[in-house]
Amino acid sequence: MSQSSELLVDGLGLSEGPRWRTADMLPASCAKSAGDGKLWFSDMVAKKVRTVDLNGRLEDLIDVPGIPSGLGWLPDGTFLIISAVDGMLMALRDGLLESVVDIKALTGFGCNDMVVDSKGRAHIGSPGGGMNEFQVPGPGNMSVFGYQVMVAIDSDGVAAVRIVADRMTAPNGPCTSADGKTLIVAETRGFRLTAFDMLMMDLFRTDVCGLTLEYLPTDSP
Repeated sequence: MSQSSELLVDGLGLSEGPRWRTADMLPASCAKSAGDGKLWFSDMVAKKVRTVDLNGRLEDLIDVPGIPSGLGWLPDGTFLIISAVDGMLMALRDGLLESVVDIKALTGFGCNDMVVDSKGRAHIGSPGGGMNEFQVPGPGNMSVFGYQVMVAIDSDGVAAVRIVADRMTAPNGPCTSADGKTLIVAETRGFRLTAFDMLMMDLFRTDVCGLTLEYLPTDSP
């Protein structure tokens, strides 16, 4: 069957962290917000989290002065947002942003993309800086190593955070496998995808065989 693409919305800044959801994909407490289906995303230039439906209806959800990036939902329906520059994991409650965890205080760096797994654990990349973005990455032009961080939030809103991997080369675009057993992270400036066994309590790191890439991956499949 042939498929074609069409423009849904234009005039955006740098869009990041897209999450498509329909009502049946969200907890009951927030299912109505999806209507017949919406795409939630961060507009990093406008410093807003926005939604757009299949009719191209664009709505602003919340302003994030620290530049929004990764998005996700806890099992209770709480909406999580990464504030990239200040390295904060934020929660949107009653229309207001609340700080959950200061990732930058742990890693020394800001944050970017995030995925929240079925158990409500937020997996967040904290990339290092130091690279000239206008030059091809390679010897003499590489960012310092960053981190992959996991945040577990209990039913009382208390967060436990830990570094699960260091020496990550610009971790970005995390996703989980369909069976929930594997976390896959794009190491953008390492030209590779890296996998973590989520069934192991300590999330031991294992490299994905055969997925060293000839291009810069920005988001995992």
